Order: sequence, then C-alpha cells, then structure tokens
Amino acid sequence: MLIKGYYLEPYAKLYRANLSGTDISNLNLGGVHLVEAKLIGTKARAVNFAGAELQRAQLVTADLNGSNLAGAHLEGANLQRANLSRCNLSRADLSGAILDEALLQGVVAREANLQGASLRGADLRFASFVGADLRGAVLLRIRHEGTRFLEARYDANTQFPEDFDPQEEGMVFVE
Repeated sequence: MLIKGYYLEPYAKLYRANLSGTDISNLNLGGVHLVEAKLIGTKARAVNFAGAELQRAQLVTADLNGSNLAGAHLEGANLQRANLSRCNLSRADLSGAILDEALLQGVVAREANLQGASLRGADLRFASFVGADLRGAVLLRIRHEGTRFLEARYDANTQFPEDFDPQEEGMVFVE
C-alpha cells in the first residue's frame, strides 16, 4: 500500500519515514524497518508490527490499540501519550522508551524488556507484565489496578509509586 509516497508492506525498509497523521490501521507490517520514523498522531489500530524495527521512532499520541508488537524493537522510542490498549508487547524491547502518560490498559507485555523505560503517569490497568524486565524503569504515578507483575524483575534503580510493594506483587529483585 502506498501512503505519503512510502510503500508499506512487511519487511519494507523505511528509515526515518514520516507517516505522522496517517491512518495505517489493519495493515500487516511484520518485520518492517521504521527506525527513527515519525508516526506522531498516526492511527495504527490492529496493525501487525511483530518483529518490527522501530528504534527511536516518534510515536507520540499514536493510536496503536489492538496492535501486535510481539518481538518488536522499540528501544528509545517515544510513545508519550500513545494508546497501546490491548496491544501484544510480549518479548518486545522497549528499553529506554518513553511511555509517559501512555494508555496501556489490557496490554500483554510478557517477558518484555522495559529496562530504563519511563512510564510516568501511564495507565497500566489490567495489563500483564509477567516476567518483564523493569530494572531501572520509572513507574511513578502509574494506575495499576488489576495489573499482573508476577516474576517481573526490578532493581534498586526502579522507581515505584509510594503505595506500590513490588514483593507483594510477586516481583523479583535483581542486584
């Protein structure tokens, strides 16, 4: 599919592409390379991004509701205020990503790498972070009712809200 002069298809190489403000919902973009791409405000509902390369991509306010990002590489991506509700983030690499004020309700992030990620003010209600790596992550002001953190890893640099007890949540401290 041709959008803004870019052919969007699985495994396409679209380094620094600007797809901001477009609607790419329901596309199969598995393995696509969108490194440093701009997808600000993009509507990308139910997109298959499995294994996609989205390092340092700008996804501020993007609507990714219901998308498959399993195994995707989102290191250093900016997902501030993005809608990731019901997304599959299993085994995705979000190390160093910015997810401040993002909507992550019902997300499945099993074994996801969120080392050093910022989730300030994010809505994580009813999400699953089972086995996720949260070492050095910032989880201040999160909403976490019904969220599962069983066997998620954290360290001395992980920042939690005052009312949050990682051991009570079944998390594992790693030195």
